[in-house]
Amino acid sequence: MQATAETRQRMLLAGVGLLTPMVLLAAFGLFDRYAPRTPRDQLSSRFGSDSPTPEMLDRIRRVQQELVGYAKQANWQKVAQRAADTCGQSCSPSIATIQAEAYWHLGKRELAAKLWSPRYDSATPAGQADILALQGDLKRYTTFTQALLSAPDAESDGNPNDRAWALVLLPSALKDYAPAVALGERGVQLTPKMPPEGRANALNTLGVALYRAGRFREAITALEESEALLKEPMNTVFLALAHHKLGERGKARPLADRYYNFLQASLGEDLRNRPEYLLFEKELRVVLPPLQKATTP
Repeated sequence: MQATAETRQRMLLAGVGLLTPMVLLAAFGLFDRYAPRTPRDQLSSRFGSDSPTPEMLDRIRRVQQELVGYAKQANWQKVAQRAADTCGQSCSPSIATIQAEAYWHLGKRELAAKLWSPRYDSATPAGQADILALQGDLKRYTTFTQALLSAPDAESDGNPNDRAWALVLLPSALKDYAPAVALGERGVQLTPKMPPEGRANALNTLGVALYRAGRFREAITALEESEALLKEPMNTVFLALAHHKLGERGKARPLADRYYNFLQASLGEDLRNRPEYLLFEKELRVVLPPLQKATTP
């Protein structure tokens, strides 16, 4: 988690306890498809140089502003077409961010996940799970989470927060979320000596795990404690979902509106967690779709 209002990263609580069975990684083809890669320069080869000039940078800015304008009108087809015409599938990060979101809204989740994959660490369970969840492949994600729980080091994991997060990205992937809650609780226990944002991150993970387990009141307690330490949209969306489950629509609706307004206001910003924000937005829309004119409370 970054200690800024811009975004919330999934901090590793320790450097050990990653998946040890190499066969598990190979089974999902993650070494080749999602190996860490260095982002391309700020300009794609279509701009003719690996050393951007001020003129090239200005063009990038103008194209980005144009794409954001289309995005605010929800003209995602235009965003995708304009980005493809400009730089194909090798756009600068600032353009690729909005290009990926266009593919997401157009239902082309594989293309969106491909553009988003460099921001996730494929050496961690959470990074691998994020890619599978964003691709929308529930079957492969479910298989991955089950393998994660049965891994030899699952019970003695030095990085429980990372594992817990990997287990709770999609609903209904597990029959029993008690193991995810246990990992989340263990993650919180490791945070007393960490900065506030580290504890906020762990509490958010625990809150989401409790929500998945159907323990909605406890989820609200954990999420509100996380929010008190660090303002984070990931808390907002699950607080809205938890209050909705408890029939507390008067609390759920303003939180949902706040979340939708945040997503709209931050269009075009390169927020590290935006793919996850969009993933959870789909879940929120099922039970609390946006109003015609939502207002932030």
